[in-house]
Amino acid sequence: GQRMLGFEKDEAATILRAAAQATSSVYRWVPLLCAQSGARVSEVCQLRAEDIRCEDGIWYMSFRPEAGSLKNDGSERKVPFHPHVLEAGFLAFVRSKGRGPLFYDPNRRRPGAKKPQPKIVAKNVAAWVHRLGIDVGRKEHRKDPNHAWRHLFKTLGRDAGIQDSVLDAITGNSAPTVGREYGETWLTTASRAVARIQLPGLTEPETNLAA
Repeated sequence: GQRMLGFEKDEAATILRAAAQATSSVYRWVPLLCAQSGARVSEVCQLRAEDIRCEDGIWYMSFRPEAGSLKNDGSERKVPFHPHVLEAGFLAFVRSKGRGPLFYDPNRRRPGAKKPQPKIVAKNVAAWVHRLGIDVGRKEHRKDPNHAWRHLFKTLGRDAGIQDSVLDAITGNSAPTVGREYGETWLTTASRAVARIQLPGLTEPETNLAA
């Protein structure tokens, strides 16, 4: 009874639908980006406009140490955008920011503040999810309001028939064996995989939400 859990489909649908209606850019985009990539919330919250790039026609998030601390070597990676994210206007939001952090203003950092701004943003997102009335909480429900996306992404990926090695490359998980460390997951491969993910409440048929 200690293992952390991912969101259920109906919980994810509630959050993503609320995010689609949010006026705050943080609540609008951070949950959606976590859902479509399985990225750690800290990685998403420290993204900068210059970390959103295009290569061979594929738009992606580049998780790099220049934006902030990463957990391990595998955390430095390129994660393509889900088609729904692009259709929802995320690139227009990025262009409106010009350069620098997407989800916080470095100029608003208080003198002497100890906690990094991306962590404050992540905490605010967690509090927003709590206010939606979803049963989240690490101790009482074994479900972190931010990290549960990472668990759900793996579940949705397996349901879509995506290889675990590809899912690991997208989420930045270390390969479990030496053999799995060989080779690379190309951006084109990751892009096709991400596009197959059915985002609950957004790209998944209503009749499947309770499955």
